[in-house]
Amino acid sequence: MSFEQALAHAQKDVSETPSLPPFSSIDAALRWPEKNQRVARPDGAHRWLATAGAVLAVLTMVVDAAIGIALETGLSFALATPVILLGLSAAWIHREHLGGQLSARAVWWSYLVLATVWASGPAEALPAAGSLLAVGCGFALLAAGRQGLTRAGTESTFDPIAFRGTVLASMILAVSDAQLLALLGITYAEAGAAGGHPVALLVSAGLLLLGAWGLSRLRVWAVGLNLAASVLVVVLVAIVIGRDTPLLPVLGLSALVQLVLPVRMLVAFRRGVRPRDRGTELSPVVPTALIVLFVIVAVVLGLWGTYAPSLS
Repeated sequence: MSFEQALAHAQKDVSETPSLPPFSSIDAALRWPEKNQRVARPDGAHRWLATAGAVLAVLTMVVDAAIGIALETGLSFALATPVILLGLSAAWIHREHLGGQLSARAVWWSYLVLATVWASGPAEALPAAGSLLAVGCGFALLAAGRQGLTRAGTESTFDPIAFRGTVLASMILAVSDAQLLALLGITYAEAGAAGGHPVALLVSAGLLLLGAWGLSRLRVWAVGLNLAASVLVVVLVAIVIGRDTPLLPVLGLSALVQLVLPVRMLVAFRRGVRPRDRGTELSPVVPTALIVLFVIVAVVLGLWGTYAPSLS
């Protein structure tokens, strides 16, 4: 047997051998290097374009908050929450820190979904404002892109050996859902709707945030916590669904996704993962297509909801 053939056989054996022992923890499967190291961020042009999108979203929510205050809705905290979070996202995207990069995108994703639901409302709900919010958040997400989240940019601070894409997606979904749950909980609490289970909604939001923080530290308990929080969200959606809140089915669907997302990772904890499967990540085409789809749907629904009643 030639040297080249022996080398090929050895490489094949290594690629087909599980690299992780059974029941290994995330800490064994994923590497977390030194703390407080800087992470790459989008370049200047993309950062400022993303900031412009965030500012458009902020202005939309400021006008909505002003209208709500003028109408004396009594939901001051609920109206201020989106303004504060979207304003912070415009600053977070400039930070050389993975947490800031993830948080900014999570805010934009959550309010992109909220905007699409808002745009589907009746004319008196100002659906065109939902369209404008979707355009701002969608533009911010597209401008930021994957810069600041790719392995090449985060290997000094966040370089999981395996399932990197799964961990990142779980973190973004958890933070995104936590914001929407908190917004619903605050709204129900201020409106005095005890039947809306505001405490349970806020607790679920807190659990998801804690789980996202644990995932950022690559802790195995964070996977279990996120699964438990997602189950709680599904139960809450089943209980609160009768309140005719369009956002609840969206949260339920997202919770189901979070229940399925870590399954492959959990199986690997038991069986191990082959080296050739380590680098598998979600194609960037998928989130881009989803963003464009959400924006188009929100714009069409917003324009239809605004002008269709006057045409009929």
